[in-house]
Amino acid sequence: MGVLFVAIGCSGAPEPDSKTPSSPVVEPKATLPSAPKSQAPQTTLPPAASVQEESQAEHPVLFPEGVFPPVDPGAPFERSRHEGDGIYRPIFAESPDLDRAKRAEKTTPAEFGEVWSRRMVLHPHETSRFQKLTVAAFDLRFLSVMHVAGAQDVLDVGRADLEPRAGLVPAVEHADLFAVFNGGFQPRHGKWGMLSLGEQLIPPREDGCTVAVRKDGTVRVGPWPELKADTTVQAYRQTPPCLVIDGSVHPKLQKGDRKDWAGQNKDLRTQRRSAVGVSRDGRTLFYGLGTETEAEVLAAGMLHAGAHSAAQLDINWNWTRLFFFQDVGGEVKPVGALEEHMAKDKGEYVYRAGKRGFFYLVRRHDH
Repeated sequence: MGVLFVAIGCSGAPEPDSKTPSSPVVEPKATLPSAPKSQAPQTTLPPAASVQEESQAEHPVLFPEGVFPPVDPGAPFERSRHEGDGIYRPIFAESPDLDRAKRAEKTTPAEFGEVWSRRMVLHPHETSRFQKLTVAAFDLRFLSVMHVAGAQDVLDVGRADLEPRAGLVPAVEHADLFAVFNGGFQPRHGKWGMLSLGEQLIPPREDGCTVAVRKDGTVRVGPWPELKADTTVQAYRQTPPCLVIDGSVHPKLQKGDRKDWAGQNKDLRTQRRSAVGVSRDGRTLFYGLGTETEAEVLAAGMLHAGAHSAAQLDINWNWTRLFFFQDVGGEVKPVGALEEHMAKDKGEYVYRAGKRGFFYLVRRHDH
C-alpha cells in the first residue's frame, strides 16, 4: 500500500525573481498579531485516535504532553481576512491529483497523511488582502526530519567528494518519503552554518538562527548560542536571525528593521519568502510560504499559526518549495505541492540531485 511523503527544498540567491508576476500590494506599516491562546476551541478534524492509541501501546511516546493538530488561530485581522482563514484542514482535502491517487490505491487516511499533516491559509497583514501565508503543519510523532546539502552547495564549499550523495533523498528512504521543502540561502550568501551529510560544511555563525535536526528526527529552532551544546544534533542549517524567538517576533522586526533578512532591492519586490518553525511543545513542525510578505509580516504570521520559534529559509519564487510524494508500486512519485505554480522537476530530489540543500520528512516506524 502506498505511503505519502513530503519534501522541503532550499533556495539559492536572495535576489528576487524578476519573472514572478507582481500582485497589487498595500504597504502600510504592519501591525503584528498576537499568538493564539493555547486553549482556543478546536475546530479541525482530529487525528485518527485508533492509530495513536496503538502507537502508544507499542512504543515510547514522543512529546507525551504535545498536541496535534494545532489550535485553529482564526484570522489575525478582520479587515484583511478571507473566508476560511485560520482553520487547519487535512492537507490533501482539495487536491484532485491526490484524490485520484487515493481512489486508485485505496489508501487509508493514516497512510495518506491525514493523521500527521494539516494545511492553513492566513492573511497576516492588518490591511492588505494580497499578502498571504500558507502554512503546512506536521506531527513529529509520526514523521522524522532530515537535511541534505545540495549538489551545488558541496561544490561551493570545496567538497566535491560529497557530490554523489548530495541533493538526493537516500534510496533506502524512498518508500517512507512524505514531503520535501527548501532550505536556506546559497552558501555564498551570508555563509550561514551548515552541518549535513555527516560533515561540517560551513562553520556556524553566532548570530545565525539554527534549524537543528536531532538524531531522533525531531527539530529545534533557535539562536546558535542556545543550541550549540546539544549533543543530539546530527545536522543543522543556519539562516538569518530568528523571525520568532521564544514566542515573540524578533525585536528588530518589531521596530521595522528588516535588512538582516534580505530581499530589500529597491527596484524589485521579493514575491515569496519561506519559513520553518516548531511549536512550544516541539511536536509540530510548521512550514510557511509567504506571498508578498516582508520579514516582519512573515514572522507575525508564523507566530499566529502556532510557531513558538521560527526561522526564515530561502526567498524568491524559484527557491520556495514544498512537495509531497507517494510510493506507488515501488516507485516514489511527486503527488502535489503546497501551492500552485511552485517551480518543480518531477525527478528532482529522488532521481536527480537538487542543486540546493533541502529538508525532507519520512514516516516513522517507532511511533
